[in-house]
Amino acid sequence: MGNGESHGLNRIWRCPFSAEERVILDNVFDSMSGSKSNAKDRKDAQKQITLAMLKAYVHVTVQGPMTIRLYNAMRSIDPIKNTEGLSYSISKKQFILFLSYAMRGTAEEKAFIIQRMVSQDADGHVKGKQIKEFTKDLITTVIQLLHIEQMLGGWTLEKTADPTLGTVRLTNTLMSQLKAKGRQKLTTDNLLSEEYGQHELKDWMYTVSLISTFLRMFVAMSLHITSAKSQGEVFSTGHLLPECTGDSKCFLFTLCPQFGIYTCTGYNDHYMYLNHGQQTMPNGLGMGGQLYYFGLWIDSNYGEGHSKAKTKCTTYDSPQLSAQEHFKIDTLEVWSVGNPPDDQLARSKSVLDSEPEAQALLHMIGKVRMSDGLRDPNEDKGNK
Repeated sequence: MGNGESHGLNRIWRCPFSAEERVILDNVFDSMSGSKSNAKDRKDAQKQITLAMLKAYVHVTVQGPMTIRLYNAMRSIDPIKNTEGLSYSISKKQFILFLSYAMRGTAEEKAFIIQRMVSQDADGHVKGKQIKEFTKDLITTVIQLLHIEQMLGGWTLEKTADPTLGTVRLTNTLMSQLKAKGRQKLTTDNLLSEEYGQHELKDWMYTVSLISTFLRMFVAMSLHITSAKSQGEVFSTGHLLPECTGDSKCFLFTLCPQFGIYTCTGYNDHYMYLNHGQQTMPNGLGMGGQLYYFGLWIDSNYGEGHSKAKTKCTTYDSPQLSAQEHFKIDTLEVWSVGNPPDDQLARSKSVLDSEPEAQALLHMIGKVRMSDGLRDPNEDKGNK
């Protein structure tokens, strides 16, 4: 393959998928290679996937460049350590091993996949500019796939003021965590011009879990392994929130130690989550992010919460809002903007005037309330 860094990944042939999952993957490979009808008469080693077959099979939403990236990553897998060069067709063993890397692999294995999707350079190093272009394409494609498959709940692109700007902001946020060898912080220009190897990409996988999530979702949905209407649902592509409320006008803010306003990125519709009295879902109020990793979370006991946004909340592009991820609440204020409802204005001012039907019944049977003489004098004056 011409890439010494990759050999350590192919120590043994392994398959992390269950028997049920293997049946699905076998069917996908057979359908892609056009050998389903006579699969029993041919050996697996004879079945091959070409670029033309892959283009004909992938989800119609997947754009041309992303199909090429997928093809390059698959043919870079080298189960038998063939160092003479990249294959032009993909065997079943390459296909299964690629999926194990992309969907169940370690950070090192996923870094190898991403490096090969970004570039086919033999030395294994890629420019930051190439990584940014790939990341943007990956995010855009995943959002389109989820939208087409109706897996975004009630959220639509029309709910965001500028979907393209949201994708750019999320891309920049994820890219900001990419560190070059021996450097902690880079300017934007240096970040894009710097070269990164598999070691730096592996650290990126550790730091930014969303990259692995996007990769897994892209691979599974592009190859029709996971679909809202197929058996492929056994392959989990990430946890989406239940129905959320709100719209792109929602935002998070901070007052101390510095003032900050964080508006919606347009990446998802996880504006506000509220749940109470259920055993299967978290009970409390959450804004942005995802289950157990909200930009801001107030537990249902109103005594504690968390802000898990390392490095940024995908919904609001906000940082961690509290000094510590988990915090205890000192004071909680709830504000409502506008006039009180009419029924609240007409409500009796004293609890002594509540339930008039019960009071009338007590009067009819000769029962006198001892609290009648305890009415606040100021209240009597106000009612005259």
